[in-house]
Amino acid sequence: MYTTETMANRALAAEIRHDSVPFTALLEETLDLRHGGLGEFVSVRCEGLGDIDLLLTFAVGNRLAIVGLESKFDHELTAEQVDKELRALEEHGGGHLVVVLPEVTDAPEFPDLHVLAWADVLGSFRDSRITQADIDAMPLTKRRVERMLTDVDLGRHLDDPGWQVYVRRNGNGNPSIEFHSPDLPSGRNIRGQIQVSGRGMPADADDLRLEYSVGIEIRTATEHGDFPDDGGATAPVWARHLATLRRTVLTDDRLVELTVSTHPAPRRSTDARNKAPNAPRDNKMVVAQQHLDDERWLVKGYTDGAGWALGVKSTPHRLDELETLCVTTARILNEWLAVEQRPR
Repeated sequence: MYTTETMANRALAAEIRHDSVPFTALLEETLDLRHGGLGEFVSVRCEGLGDIDLLLTFAVGNRLAIVGLESKFDHELTAEQVDKELRALEEHGGGHLVVVLPEVTDAPEFPDLHVLAWADVLGSFRDSRITQADIDAMPLTKRRVERMLTDVDLGRHLDDPGWQVYVRRNGNGNPSIEFHSPDLPSGRNIRGQIQVSGRGMPADADDLRLEYSVGIEIRTATEHGDFPDDGGATAPVWARHLATLRRTVLTDDRLVELTVSTHPAPRRSTDARNKAPNAPRDNKMVVAQQHLDDERWLVKGYTDGAGWALGVKSTPHRLDELETLCVTTARILNEWLAVEQRPR
């Protein structure tokens, strides 16, 4: 019945108006206030102060108490949004911010963030017209994938304790497992993601595909020499690392086993270059031609802005193949790091 956050929030506002007493008690418990600490419920309005989803007003004697409710289903709650909403409440004279999420464990780690699960909110009403079945029917694909990425625990497959691994939303807003190796002798690190293929998130989990992206840190500032105009007389640092990966780990007889995609990296269009006028020339193809035997599938990634990494991607994997994808990714990472750490 409720297919968007906006619809669910308006339904929640109606339930609060209809049955405010038990919900007020839940808020007081969540905010660790003594019984009656919020006072008497006065009003609730949608999308008010600071773009907070619901703004609740209570009367405590001659003064008003404000509680902002920010409810999320599949959209990310960012530190910037939390700060903006807290500032809006402070500028309005102060108040509390409570976040409502599908699960309390979905909450990001912000100091003093008060969190309620939708089940607890709905359970506080005596005869709610919005039900847990409505919440379960909402499009929760990103959060479900996020939980699965967290539960799979890529880090347990990595040999070196110096790896940094965390689940976060990437530039497309999709959940991903991001990883960084300890610094290599060159000062660079191996890095990448296990991520949703493509830019969008399909509505049907059966259509979702995952891939690894494993590469070496690049630096776009000119002084680092990562992208010489002519490809360079000697290979840039990042290209030498990728040559090592190809020679020692991604040998011809293992490409299928390690599910490596050998589809060439696309050339960056003139339009893309014009959109990023301060970015360095995208000479990764020239470098690949001169120093990586023109194997353009070795230089997938991004060179815009501050840079990220260049390397390889896997073929697409289904969601039920996530554990296998993690094991394969870890094999590549463990073997590559071990080679790079050997004395030369």
